[in-house]
Amino acid sequence: MSALEAIFTEKNIRKIWKKLRDSAVPVVNASDYSQVAQFREMLLSSFKTNSYMPSAGHGYLGFPKSHGCTRFVPILTKEDMAVFYIISLALQDALAHDLPNVFGGWQSVPKKIEESKQDFELFDPYLNETFSQQVWFQNWRSFNDLLRNTVIHQPSASYVVTSDVANFYDSVDVPSLMRHVRYQASDYEELVDLLEIFLSYWDRRIKGYKPSNKGIPQELIGDASRLLSHSFLRRFDADFTAYCEDRDLVYIRWADDIIVFGPDPNQLELSMHVASKLMLRSGLNLNASKTKIYRKSEFKNFRALDFLEAIENKDTDAMTKELRRIEKRVVKQPVRMDTVFKGAISFMAYNAKARTKRNIDFLRAQASSYEQIATLNFSHHLKLFNLLGQDQKQFTKLAGLICSKPYAAPKAELAKTLWKYGSNYSKAGVSDAALRGAKRRMENASKDSEIIRTFSLPRIEI
Repeated sequence: MSALEAIFTEKNIRKIWKKLRDSAVPVVNASDYSQVAQFREMLLSSFKTNSYMPSAGHGYLGFPKSHGCTRFVPILTKEDMAVFYIISLALQDALAHDLPNVFGGWQSVPKKIEESKQDFELFDPYLNETFSQQVWFQNWRSFNDLLRNTVIHQPSASYVVTSDVANFYDSVDVPSLMRHVRYQASDYEELVDLLEIFLSYWDRRIKGYKPSNKGIPQELIGDASRLLSHSFLRRFDADFTAYCEDRDLVYIRWADDIIVFGPDPNQLELSMHVASKLMLRSGLNLNASKTKIYRKSEFKNFRALDFLEAIENKDTDAMTKELRRIEKRVVKQPVRMDTVFKGAISFMAYNAKARTKRNIDFLRAQASSYEQIATLNFSHHLKLFNLLGQDQKQFTKLAGLICSKPYAAPKAELAKTLWKYGSNYSKAGVSDAALRGAKRRMENASKDSEIIRTFSLPRIEI
């Protein structure tokens, strides 16, 4: 049995397809499961004859960023997603690596996780499609604990500089990545060869038949590309960590977000220059427009670290106190309000004591902002509906708000809410007419989105 035959089992294909079936863009339908055996045979035959080639995909799903800028996520076919994920999961032991203060390389299918469902639902990942919500939450919580402890206990951490890798996934040099993967996974030559074919041609919809030298797919589930991109930064992490340690700086990374603590702004500015030089070796750049230096108190407030600590400790009084402080200072100081909004929704959903009139009013005020509503996933939508009194008018208002902008991703999340929890809304008193009206609004607002019309809306049965 070849290495490809060993990993491309019916069980593994079903695992990937089930995740896709449950996603906001369900490219897998119920009848596809009966075709798994035939698909496997066809796929293995294409591997043996060297005829496998990724398709052009279904299209793209647009996520709002800011001021009209849009991040387009490719929606790949179920066949190509099976190839990409089965290979990536087979290579994760070789590619996942641990470095102090660096987060993002966790294994997508962990061997054992001990965490309550209530805990990790406090902060659902946007789109909520990752294979392991629990391991995502563990890493996210450890990251925020590290930020908080550094602010409090690191004597030299008077200032903080934050930045990120500009257009990270789109800028990954594929030949350089593949040289790295071949080195790290030298025992998996057959799998690496197939991965290179996939990464060279996954974006044929835009680049045609010419092999791609730049970019890996930031696809809907996100775990495979997260693992590859994280591993691609291994050399940078090691070298920049050494640089920072020699100068009493603290380097922390989450995915493509880079954070450095230090004693003064000049030293932090120099660290960004050094980071830029190290990034250049991999063909990457830091995002100048997102690079900012804070005093540590400003940074703590911007990241809402005290608010997050109160939620982590399940301290309702402290959470409410911090929420009032955030409301007062947001006028003068920036804060990651999307984190606060989603954290408040999830915390109040599980904690009746936190559902005071003023806290609910905070949610209601945030729910009137498209920028905030657009960050919610399907789980947040249902929780928010319940917290705001299961009001049909409020549901209709939120659906209208989501449909007021051209971005497809928020509509996909609302559609998932309806096909997954439609009965919950009906039981709470939302009429079938109101539910059909929400679906009709999404149809009318998605005339330029084949993805929404082909995959998301048909699953809504009212």
